[in-house]
Amino acid sequence: MLDALDKITLGAFLIALSELNTLPTPLQQKINDVGQKYAQQGDTAISDLEKLAENNLIKALYEQARRNIQEKYETKELSRYYDPDNQVQPTVTHPDAIDNIVVTIPLEPLEILAIKILISADSCIEAKRYKREIENLLD
Repeated sequence: MLDALDKITLGAFLIALSELNTLPTPLQQKINDVGQKYAQQGDTAISDLEKLAENNLIKALYEQARRNIQEKYETKELSRYYDPDNQVQPTVTHPDAIDNIVVTIPLEPLEILAIKILISADSCIEAKRYKREIENLLD
């Protein structure tokens, strides 16, 4: 399951791809490799996306998309904590609880879209196709 920062990273990367028209073949192949890794190993591939986001073609678009997402997220979080009727209560764990149970958690809709986009032969075109849906999933 994605934590908030992983969701921001993934969303920003996908939005950055949607802003590009084409990618050099070696970069597209690296993105496809990360997509395959994501499909097999889940969100452990997020750090690989962060490295790919350093590429000169993607970097500025990624950073702008990340800032935009973070601003929306921070505003939403501030609003959530400001409402006294909607406070998040701390979770209390029972002392006899078992800590190391392995559970398969289904992929979130953003992750499903990400895999589809990242493994596509043309990730830019695929990201453009799903851009509105990506943005809605980040709200």
